[in-house]
Amino acid sequence: MDFIKRHYEKVILLGLFVLFVGLMFLVQSIISSTRSITEKDLKLPKRTADHVNADVTDPQFDTAKIREATRLVWGERKGQDNEKDVNPDAAVWADFVTPFEMASCPHCQEGKIEGFTVLIPAKSFPARGGNAVGKCPQCGKELKAAPEISLSELEEVAEKESDKDNDGILDEIESQYGMSSDDPNDARYDLDGDGFSNKFEIDHEFLPNDPTSHPPYWWRLQIRKIEKIELKERFMLLSDNGLPNDKSEWQLQFNLPDRLNRRDKKGNIRIETRFFRVGDTVTVDGRKYKIADAKRILIPIKDARVDENSSETAKKGFKDASRVFLQEIGENADPKPLVMVANEPAFSNDKRPVLYDSGDIRDNRRDSVLKIGDTIRLYQFAVENNNGETGSKRRGNRTVATYRLKSVDDEKNAITLESVGKKKKDSKEKEEDEELIVISMAERKVPSNLTPIKKVERTNEESPEGDETKRAIRKAPRKRKKN
Repeated sequence: MDFIKRHYEKVILLGLFVLFVGLMFLVQSIISSTRSITEKDLKLPKRTADHVNADVTDPQFDTAKIREATRLVWGERKGQDNEKDVNPDAAVWADFVTPFEMASCPHCQEGKIEGFTVLIPAKSFPARGGNAVGKCPQCGKELKAAPEISLSELEEVAEKESDKDNDGILDEIESQYGMSSDDPNDARYDLDGDGFSNKFEIDHEFLPNDPTSHPPYWWRLQIRKIEKIELKERFMLLSDNGLPNDKSEWQLQFNLPDRLNRRDKKGNIRIETRFFRVGDTVTVDGRKYKIADAKRILIPIKDARVDENSSETAKKGFKDASRVFLQEIGENADPKPLVMVANEPAFSNDKRPVLYDSGDIRDNRRDSVLKIGDTIRLYQFAVENNNGETGSKRRGNRTVATYRLKSVDDEKNAITLESVGKKKKDSKEKEEDEELIVISMAERKVPSNLTPIKKVERTNEESPEGDETKRAIRKAPRKRKKN
């Protein structure tokens, strides 16, 4: 026992070695026994064939008789280069397994099954471009050359058939967004009030019924023209008060828009007459100007018509062509003086863009004339539901985008805008709005025939295109108050 205790590791290793040798002999015996197994030992049952070989000489496989039983005329090609040996009256140069072009005979009715059309070889039709006449192998009637139509023409025909009101939107899509397939005007309506017509949004893969799904708002802006604008302010008269050499005593008469923006009966802003002296400050076109200088100029008038209402200068036979020179004050002031001639229209020194919002469907909409630094606001409009009531979530019109004019390039007829204000998180607009935006007169993001219009009364006539579209508002009937 003491020996085992002292050498127990060796005893364990010896036992493992004996076990390993025993396993090797066991594996060897198993391999040897498998080599002696025969088919008898496996005792596999024998099976009989479950099919019968067909006789190739059977009449059902006689292709010649099958061809004779059909109305089609078949030909047998004996050699690729020996076409004279082929039956010249044969309509098909093929056997039963070779595919060939087929066509539908317009006269065939016999054997026609609902949902299917009897086909004949396309070679039965004569070639295009001639007066030849073919013959149908089924009904025997004459066949004329088939008209040629391209795949694009077929797709166009299919699209027209699936657009009942022919407004450019498929009936399936109109049904998806609750539009009418009988109203051609609803392609120009604006379901979500974002200023883009339904068709324009669908064409550009936006949702016409989701106010957060739309192109950048500045796509709505169009440039009518870029030019110097006529100012509302006008210099009317210079009076020297009998002191022609002392300019500080001269009186300068201006006609200016009313400071309180009061309007006359026609809706125009009233004009008030005010007097200034050289060195005074006057507001012109919303900017502060200092009257830097004035110049007295009188031009002789020949054959002048003078009456009691004429000025003293006119009565003396002269026309007042005096000038005043205005110098702008403040930051980013124009160093070039603004010159105004007495009793003549005055124009701005800079050329300004006249912008038109194609998404604005209000009746009182106006063009926006911007000078550098001015902003223009675009709106989202309240949308009426099917009952003619305005949705409660959007009461009235609200500002959705504001842009500031950065620069004007009158040579390229283009302007540069920048977005003003923070962008809404739920908006799906492209990131273009966060960068400087260049708009050109030559390019319109929204074509004139895809600008939105107000809902019109249902009519069979198509809605005219462009800005002259009739905008008859469909009003909801008023509810009478109970007495």
